[in-house]
Amino acid sequence: MTGRPKQNQTDESANSISSSLAGMINLTARAVDNLTERFHDPAAMAQDLLHRMLSIQSHISPASTLARTYEMASATPAHQVFKEIGRGTCGKVFALVGAPKVAKVPVDSSQWQRLYNDFCMHKLVEESFSVAPSEYSQALSVPRLEEWVAPDALDFWKEYGPRFPGQRPSFCLVSERIFPLPAPIRQALFRSFAPPRLNEQEFLTTDTNKDCLVRVYMGRRMKGSRKEAKSFGLRNFELHVNEMETLGLPLDKYATIMANAYAILHWKAQIDADDVEFVLGSSPLSKKCPNNAQVLFKSSPLVSHRSGSDFDYHRRSIGMWLLDFNNCQRVTMDARGVEMLVKAFWHNDPYTPRPSGDHDIDVELWHHFRETYLNTSRGPLSKEHSHLPQLFIDGVEAEGKKWKARRAMAGEGSLFAAIAK
Repeated sequence: MTGRPKQNQTDESANSISSSLAGMINLTARAVDNLTERFHDPAAMAQDLLHRMLSIQSHISPASTLARTYEMASATPAHQVFKEIGRGTCGKVFALVGAPKVAKVPVDSSQWQRLYNDFCMHKLVEESFSVAPSEYSQALSVPRLEEWVAPDALDFWKEYGPRFPGQRPSFCLVSERIFPLPAPIRQALFRSFAPPRLNEQEFLTTDTNKDCLVRVYMGRRMKGSRKEAKSFGLRNFELHVNEMETLGLPLDKYATIMANAYAILHWKAQIDADDVEFVLGSSPLSKKCPNNAQVLFKSSPLVSHRSGSDFDYHRRSIGMWLLDFNNCQRVTMDARGVEMLVKAFWHNDPYTPRPSGDHDIDVELWHHFRETYLNTSRGPLSKEHSHLPQLFIDGVEAEGKKWKARRAMAGEGSLFAAIAK
């Protein structure tokens, strides 16, 4: 009598285990099918790569023409020439092939003072981040500033002048280069977003598309599909918040980085941050050489050694950078200064989250940005000025309500509505 219930329990347990195993097998089979399907889908594989590589402070070792060119030129000074890689409202940007530096020269003779303002503000920002808590400066890079060059700097122009394409001695700002995103990431951007009419190989081998930095637009959503766009390019590629959602990128981390940066720019550097940019780019990893004599004595003389640092152009880190300070102005620590901050915030491209969004995620990102900004702002400010960050936030939100009202009056299909988002 006592054996029958035990047998029933054993049978039930066996059936339960069998059912569980069958369920696990089915789940595994479906997962394998999904992975296989994604493996054969170039667009899905491209999005997976972007998710991994653009999720802040990743590393990649691409086999690239740029790496080979820079490595060869770094050992051969005759190959170190300046190549134009970009152009803004006040300056043309030239990269020195073979070295991690760029030179920015005025687009015309009337712009050198704006370029000098860029230099001065850049120095102020660099100094402010150097004394900020390390978690802020580690998450966001500011290009290292090297020098300001005047037209009569004979030594500089004698050495570098012939390396510029058609450039006469002029004013010049020299700083660290933000390297473009490596070829695998550019290919992934093409496969994820490019219109199907474009030829991949032809597109990716064009110089302007090789100079690819990604502008992180947390405050704007892409309307329509890029697949139907009339124009498409990778130089200064604008990645919108809904596209970042699709890629599964860490939006809260991006918002944290930007909020911390604005707090430092406003209250430590005391500038309005007008027209600054947040971009995703890369940099070669540094190969630290021994600087301790005892280490050198124990090392092999058959291995090359150089003092200081060298760069490995075949290994690159991916991260967020802060740049472009030519429009920035100093602000006073009062209500008038806060008005300048609010005006500059809305004048800038929509890098940061904004309080004018209609989607739930946009509202959440703005709240996250706001709270992080207020918390970080407490550090640099005295008690006398501790109320100013809240004045800034209140001003931004008040202006955001005006934007939403104007957008509603203009209608969703209007040009203003497209710009406002």
